Amino acid sequence: MRNPLIIAVILCLIYGMFIKFGPKPVHVQMQSQWQDNRYAIEKYMRDSRSGNQYKVVFVGSSLTNRLDFNENSGCVYNLSLGGDSSLTGLGAIANSAEIPRLVFIEINVPERSVNQDLINNGKRVEMRISAIFYVENMPMNLALGLLHRPSKEKSAKTEPEINESILQNALALQLRNYQIPISSDILNNNLVEFTHMVRGIEEKGGKVILYEMPIHPDLENTPRAVQIRNAFKKTFPNHKLLDFHELAGGGAIRTMDGMHLSSSEAINVVENMTPYINSICTKDLSLNPR
Repeated sequence: MRNPLIIAVILCLIYGMFIKFGPKPVHVQMQSQWQDNRYAIEKYMRDSRSGNQYKVVFVGSSLTNRLDFNENSGCVYNLSLGGDSSLTGLGAIANSAEIPRLVFIEINVPERSVNQDLINNGKRVEMRISAIFYVENMPMNLALGLLHRPSKEKSAKTEPEINESILQNALALQLRNYQIPISSDILNNNLVEFTHMVRGIEEKGGKVILYEMPIHPDLENTPRAVQIRNAFKKTFPNHKLLDFHELAGGGAIRTMDGMHLSSSEAINVVENMTPYINSICTKDLSLNPR
């Protein structure tokens, strides 16, 4: 029994040395959306513990996931989660060592509650022991990252054209979904959780800005979209809400599937958010909670 244990320890030490001194992937690669989300939360919580505190954090769903803040990568962290919601990102912030100075909260998908499993993964004790336990350092993920060779010219210009048939079919499905309001019990319960999370951020000196990601114009004034918008305005009457008009900035929004922005549309949204980001990342302003 002792020999297998000794062999396992030796292999872990060897793998740990490889991770520390071996080649590093240029881009992290995962095998699933769950792992992508786990990585986003793990990295944020690890960085927070190590003193690499981001001043601005975005929490949201897959709608926010396409927003690229690389120009402010040392200051801004995109904690959006595919198939999840802002509440899980807020839960990760609440379980971190420090609170960001500014938190942007996407309101588009409020019916999903906190995914505690993801947060618990980021809090695991072994994360503080060795990098071999990081999700990106799983052997298959590390291999995928080392083998990945991204194109040198990845931009909106190289993005494939939107397939009109796919767009219309997806939009028709979303239109049916958006005709049905969210259960009032679910929405109200989650708004209570949002209120608790926002209060916790502000009590520790952070500031919160709400925002509504632009989606296809045909969906913007459907029963569900209006319900969500009005519910957040009523719950947070004194908070800044960046609406879809401001974030679209007058640009034509077509989306890829009715919900998710194309690369060029996402770039436009980031540009319209930049003044709010720069107020934190490029200036030493004192932000007092409301």
